[in-house]
Amino acid sequence: LCGKKYRGGEVSTEEYRLIALNMVSGIGAIFVKRLFSRLGSYAAIFEASEAKLCEVSQIGAYRASRASCTVPTSTPTRTR
Repeated sequence: LCGKKYRGGEVSTEEYRLIALNMVSGIGAIFVKRLFSRLGSYAAIFEASEAKLCEVSQIGAYRASRASCTVPTSTPTRTR
């Protein structure tokens, strides 16, 4: 993600979901790419069941359970 987007700009819901996925223990960049390739969007990753996540190559039950319990529903609002 471009650094300029974070300097006073808005972060989209998809970017927020990407950030949230990267913060999940056991889910790194490679697994995020695999999930995105298989499911097509970050929203689809969060909406998928554990069983659906387990279908992705080498995700496994542990990583699937970690990813499925982290569900950002909207972009957080900024307070000053």
